[in-house]
Amino acid sequence: MLEKGEIVARRLLELEPLNAENYVLLSNLYAANSLWEKVSCVRMKMKEIGIKTLPGCSSIETDGFVHEFVVGDRSHPEENEIRKVLQDIAERVRRVGHDPWTSVVLHDVGDEEKEGALCEHSERLAIAYGLLKTKAPVVIESGEELKSLS
Repeated sequence: MLEKGEIVARRLLELEPLNAENYVLLSNLYAANSLWEKVSCVRMKMKEIGIKTLPGCSSIETDGFVHEFVVGDRSHPEENEIRKVLQDIAERVRRVGHDPWTSVVLHDVGDEEKEGALCEHSERLAIAYGLLKTKAPVVIESGEELKSLS
């Protein structure tokens, strides 16, 4: 599977050498196979030719205001409260037997750091904010129309 993935990624790079997503695809392929030196080479190549990725962005509307979150966002005025909600969720699901799926974190770090990285996703930050700001029976919905704002 690795060889086929490399062939596809290299072909995509030939077709669109300035498309950051093609480099990310190849980098993630290597990371998923713990080929950290190759991940580093792909990232260095991106840096050499000036290709940058855009961070993931999620948004949520509460009380008529749209709040946007990016990966690892710590700029929100209620960041501490959002982190407490995320920590509470993590503790609750761990108590019922859930183990975080750290294998999907494609970084060469320990499991504890991988668990932290999972909480940094923009979607989780937006959902935690929604939980913080709403009370039952309000439904938190995901909609395509909000995605177009980010």
